Amino acid sequence: MLSTRLTRRALSRSSMPRTPRDAAKLTCIAKAVAGALALGAWSVAMSQEVPPVEETATNRKEATQLGTVVVTATKRKEAIQQVPMSVKAITGDQLEERGVSSLEEALPGEPGLVINKGATAVSRNIAIRGVTDTGFSLTQSTVAIYIDELPTSVVQASGNVDLALYDIDKIILIRGPRSTLYGSAALGGTIKIETRNPSLKAMEGSARLGLSKTQGAGDWNQELVASVSTPLVKDQMAVGITAYRNKQAGYVDHPTLGKDINEVTTEGVRVALFGQITSHWSVSGRIYSQDIKAGNGSLFLPGTDFQAKPTAILEPWSDKLSAGSVALKYSGSAFEFVSATSYFDKTATYDSDNTGFFGPFGPGFGLPANQIYRSIGEFNSKVFAQEFRFLSPDVKTGLTWSAGLFYSTEKTINNSETPVPVIGNFFGSASSTDRKQTAVFGELGYKFANGITVNSGLRYTKYTSDDSNTLIQFGAPSPALARLSEKPVTPHFSVSYAAGRDTYYAQASKGFRLGKTNFPLFIPPGLSFTQPAFAGSDSLWTYEAGAKTSWLANRVNLNVAVYTTRWKNPQLTVFAPTGFTYADSLGRRNPGAGIDVNGFEIDLVARPTSALQVSAGVGYVDSKINKDVIGLDTVTDPATFAVQERVTPKGTRVVGIPKLTANATARYSFSVGELPAFVGGSVQHVGSYNSDFRTSPGSNRVLGGYTALDLRAGVDINDLSLTLFINNATDTRPYVFQNTLPPETVGSIRPRTTGIVATYRF
Repeated sequence: MLSTRLTRRALSRSSMPRTPRDAAKLTCIAKAVAGALALGAWSVAMSQEVPPVEETATNRKEATQLGTVVVTATKRKEAIQQVPMSVKAITGDQLEERGVSSLEEALPGEPGLVINKGATAVSRNIAIRGVTDTGFSLTQSTVAIYIDELPTSVVQASGNVDLALYDIDKIILIRGPRSTLYGSAALGGTIKIETRNPSLKAMEGSARLGLSKTQGAGDWNQELVASVSTPLVKDQMAVGITAYRNKQAGYVDHPTLGKDINEVTTEGVRVALFGQITSHWSVSGRIYSQDIKAGNGSLFLPGTDFQAKPTAILEPWSDKLSAGSVALKYSGSAFEFVSATSYFDKTATYDSDNTGFFGPFGPGFGLPANQIYRSIGEFNSKVFAQEFRFLSPDVKTGLTWSAGLFYSTEKTINNSETPVPVIGNFFGSASSTDRKQTAVFGELGYKFANGITVNSGLRYTKYTSDDSNTLIQFGAPSPALARLSEKPVTPHFSVSYAAGRDTYYAQASKGFRLGKTNFPLFIPPGLSFTQPAFAGSDSLWTYEAGAKTSWLANRVNLNVAVYTTRWKNPQLTVFAPTGFTYADSLGRRNPGAGIDVNGFEIDLVARPTSALQVSAGVGYVDSKINKDVIGLDTVTDPATFAVQERVTPKGTRVVGIPKLTANATARYSFSVGELPAFVGGSVQHVGSYNSDFRTSPGSNRVLGGYTALDLRAGVDINDLSLTLFINNATDTRPYVFQNTLPPETVGSIRPRTTGIVATYRF
């Protein structure tokens, strides 16, 4: 039975009220949270000479050397240049100087990474190394995303957790599958967002105000962030809190219902606790609360100046997150132990105007010809996860090992309604999923004295999913029950050689993703179409070789990785002949079918002088279907309901994946009198890609194929930092997303935005 809350919301509201979260659900997770914020800016515009300072041979060398970045890609703390895999890290200081608040802003043009933003911020599709479902994904993400110890990709078909990036320690981008350590969803790679611990030493904090104007927007973008942390017991326990409000002004206009309808407001609070209980024991806790509300999606009619499609109503959406995590850690001479507990509760709501789709059917059920069909939906997911892991101490030579146990439960409810007079719910669905997952994992390695290290790992997972799916079509329910149970095994093998500052490696890794059941689709009488009950779990192998090298007395780091991936029987979201979507396994009707990916990444970071730092990266991805297949491209004759299945030929590129991604940044420090200042800039390039496997007119559009430029300049006046910026300085407006539901609409990147950010630190 569908939630009556949906009907009440449809009949009574225009702004989508939210139900407060039960704080007791988070009490079992943590008690505390988050420390000092910061922000700032980074990037471009002029240059001046740095005033002379007294130099010695030592400080000249140190001033031009690149610093060491420590990451936890292998769930150990290691210098990034010594980790035998393709890893990129963006530090919190870099994020603050650039003034970014989202993953799209933090990782633009990253080699091998694509973030295809959908109609809303939470419907984006993230892909690494050409491993992706379509932009309308019903399946689990192909990228595992962690926020501290919180695994957010356990949820299936929920969109992504879009956490605002304030008070961040670093973002770690791990390219390639690491399901041995990170479990399901880590097919293409993993993104780890690590927030800052509060300071144990002294009270500190910051306040930030940002104002900017987007080309074509009627209002100002506004950003307000405040952060403070303080020791509770000096050197032992500290607590911090960060609060923020970010309003992105709308720039899409509706023909009859108003201008700037796609305004988005994000509000949130994060609390952090960190305690060094003894010399061996420490604890860190996080509580996250965030609410995103939008007046409408950001799609518009192609060929227009951001004009939305005609609708009878606006289509607002919202996304609310309540989450918490706590990690207890023991570090001793014999081993390290970590207990990581996390919980999150995420609710997304949306309204959509389906008058054009359902209108022709209404009069046959006694509804007036001018009936408006407003569909409303709510998705809620509650996930609890617990991980215990043991790790050997770090050694220069000898045996290394790790072992762990992971357990999670997930309860997901996904309801939609189209309420009309007399009939009630004209068309909708009600689905619920109860999923349990248990895994044991471990790795074993040996470091030889000659610099060679060998490592192998294995993860055994058991999961069950009990689903109840009901389709309501023209007032009549069609229930269905389904159960999935699988036991995937994911190994990993690697060998590396360390020579001074350089590391050379080769590895083979397997990734997997949980399966997905389908709710029954609406199939008109006479239409010849059979829908699968589910899409089973899929897996892939990636074989990779790479080199991480340091040059010119550690002034230059140059990293290269080359890989090939064989994706077996991938899950894809495909269109039924009716236009509805469902999840299917490519190999169900095409034995042996899969996706082959070949590519490489090059990352460069250089510090030619103490004042100048530059970076650049390029990624090439060739992701293609490995044989002729059917099922991805169907067309229906509207008169006879005859279904024609077209062959998708071998070599067809996977949708949403550009062959080329690249970026470059530069930052130059100087002084204005005695005031530190900087200028900088960044450029990102995303190659072209297809939006759809279908070939019918209007189904597929070539998207992407653009280059964007960001500029920044800033100055520090004691504790106050001022930054001027221009994002998308050339005001490029590429199409990056397509919705084929008539009339066709597209999405783009945000137009040129110019503004100022002031940050005060204490």
